[in-house]
Amino acid sequence: MAAIAPPALPVIPPRGFGDFQHCSVRYGVDILPADCQLAGVDLPSGPNLKTYYTTKSHDAAYTLPWSKTVGSCTLMVELAGPLSHAIGHIDLVPDHIRGMAGHVIQRCPGGGDSNLGVSNVGIGGFVTAGLENVWDWMERSSLFLSPNHPGTTQFTGSRTDFITVTVQNPRQSSRGAGDTDVNVANRVLGFVRMLWDGEDNQPHKDWYWNLASKMEAKVAEMSPNREDVNWWGPAPLSQRNHMDYVCVNKLDKPAAADCAMLQHRGLGKGTIDLNAGETKYFNEKTCALAVSATRAMTLTWNQIGAAFYTLYTLCVDRPLLSPLGGHASFSANPTFRGSRMKAKRIRDTSVTGLNAMPEGSMLDMWKHAGDRSKLPCELAAVLKGQPPGQCVTSRHEDF
Repeated sequence: MAAIAPPALPVIPPRGFGDFQHCSVRYGVDILPADCQLAGVDLPSGPNLKTYYTTKSHDAAYTLPWSKTVGSCTLMVELAGPLSHAIGHIDLVPDHIRGMAGHVIQRCPGGGDSNLGVSNVGIGGFVTAGLENVWDWMERSSLFLSPNHPGTTQFTGSRTDFITVTVQNPRQSSRGAGDTDVNVANRVLGFVRMLWDGEDNQPHKDWYWNLASKMEAKVAEMSPNREDVNWWGPAPLSQRNHMDYVCVNKLDKPAAADCAMLQHRGLGKGTIDLNAGETKYFNEKTCALAVSATRAMTLTWNQIGAAFYTLYTLCVDRPLLSPLGGHASFSANPTFRGSRMKAKRIRDTSVTGLNAMPEGSMLDMWKHAGDRSKLPCELAAVLKGQPPGQCVTSRHEDF
């Protein structure tokens, strides 16, 4: 007689302010949702709060981190955040954890996340709960706190940790998503930007601007997919940084899914040669990208990809805020950093958003109107500070 399949896990979508799920090949591919469901059988159940511990001297079912592997899927429940290492226990509702697991299984390996712009069937990912707990920490943390910070009363939370439930292929060895995934850093950055945008008190506004600048540098440091950097660590003041990322209203609003698709399909491998003054164009539906050089150079696709991913993350995929186009270039004095650093040669394998491209190289990303022959004209409008939709010539150029 055939084995009876266990009942499917409940599905509870993110419901806390700022909580979200994210699917990515970083967490592996070819993951079978059925294997993840079987891994979830051992998750504790119950509708009431239960104490979970972070030491192994307690019941393994209620000890974090928790993980179970079945076939192609490893299911993990982890405590994350800047002070999570110091948390001895936390009260959680087991049925909520089960619901988070059901949600991420459905949205990632189950193929339910259409925001990727590409098919995500079999792809791993994670979901958060309690991310809003870090807002108070960001206000108080000595890692960011200015001696002249005016103080606010907007934050009342007493915890600094949150939960992530992750599904990944057991062949992957990704560190905890809640601490090392750049999308968590970008979510926190979005919250700080929102505070800055809504603040009228100028000293407060200045402090939020400084905090956002440091978080932008963290996003660049972690891009495209570094796993050895915690988003809550010190801002990378010692990093060599010559990249300038600017989000621009006039570049309009390319769709995040189209830019994700462009990154997935349109960026190649190996190298790309550019003559002095040459621009090469790429597009996917509403998302247009121009790679330009003021001098002859050869760029690797790793370099372009790191700059593209950082620009996309900072400007297009802006949590809690509307997407914008943007410009990325080499700069001796980056706008999102207060420090000036000297350049140094690095191995291409260490390329991040901080050091992605050399002097004389530029990226522009904007909302494309749909006629590929107008890409050069749209860029010309962009460089004049005009919306790309004001392009008036349809002269065809080879690109």
